[in-house]
Amino acid sequence: MEQPGPPNGNDENQELDNRLNEIDIHEVEEDSTDSGEGSIIFVNEDEDRVEELVEADDGVVIDDDNSDNMDIGDVDEMNGYINEDRVGGNHPLIRFSGHTASVFWCDIHPKDNTCAVTGGEDDRAIIWDINSGEVLFECKNHTDSVTHVGFNFDGTYVATGDMKGLIQVWKLFDAEPIWSEKVEELQWLLWHKETNILFAAEKSGAIYIWKIPNGQCKLIPGYGTGTECGMLLPDGKRLVVGYNNRSIRVFDLKAETVIAHYKPQAEIEESATDVDVLADNTNFVAGFTDGVVLVGSTWSSKTLFEVDTKTKVESVKFISHDVAPLIAVGSSNGVDIWDYSKKEA
Repeated sequence: MEQPGPPNGNDENQELDNRLNEIDIHEVEEDSTDSGEGSIIFVNEDEDRVEELVEADDGVVIDDDNSDNMDIGDVDEMNGYINEDRVGGNHPLIRFSGHTASVFWCDIHPKDNTCAVTGGEDDRAIIWDINSGEVLFECKNHTDSVTHVGFNFDGTYVATGDMKGLIQVWKLFDAEPIWSEKVEELQWLLWHKETNILFAAEKSGAIYIWKIPNGQCKLIPGYGTGTECGMLLPDGKRLVVGYNNRSIRVFDLKAETVIAHYKPQAEIEESATDVDVLADNTNFVAGFTDGVVLVGSTWSSKTLFEVDTKTKVESVKFISHDVAPLIAVGSSNGVDIWDYSKKEA
């Protein structure tokens, strides 16, 4: 496998990184007060911003301790031989069988697309070669199901998180994690799109923002309810978060404020299950357990489209289309495609 290369640093990025190191980091304190629209608390005393955080990295070393845990087409269960006659048709091109239980999450290396990381119910996170099926590295130390995994923006780091809240960051392919932290029941985990910043939400609804690898921390407090989904906008400066009381908040990470807050007229215990954002940064779409699908502005609390699908929404996704703005909505009933300019399915 061709090894992913290190990122290219520059003097400007180094200057920004130096400024960040001067921030006085305090212990994170949880705040469950729902202040609605307005300011949010970040744990720093400086004007440096999240999107400015940049960390240069070194190259990678591949672990030679590999094992064959895949098949192409169909594998003989007794001896693991590849049956190439079964390739094609209704059979997968590649099947990785390195896990011994259900696989919950996967991600593909962002630069060369040659390796994947998967996390499973067997308490394992595995990095493996997509072309050969070789196990390149196993991220150990997890003692519960690994529910979240992901490469950073340039593929030099990989993050793994389990149901007990242990989060680890590994440098490809070191034997030990370069950083780890524990939160209360990890709900979601994502990397910044341009810098080595890691976001994680815990059961309380608090969202931690860490600089990797030194672990400097900022905090978006909880609002008295949990969160099960969040997504950064493509501009890397705003964060959309769905909460368990059927509300959505859009955070401006630079201004450190809530710039949009969508909430039901009456208090309701229905959770946001998934969110997606348009490539032009203007709108988001959210799906909820009560069947509601909502499209809103990322700049204000203006609802652009809302429909009740009558069944729990599992996933939502904007579809690029030249003629009409479309949304794919996945549920137990299948997948519906909505034209949200006409409110038609």
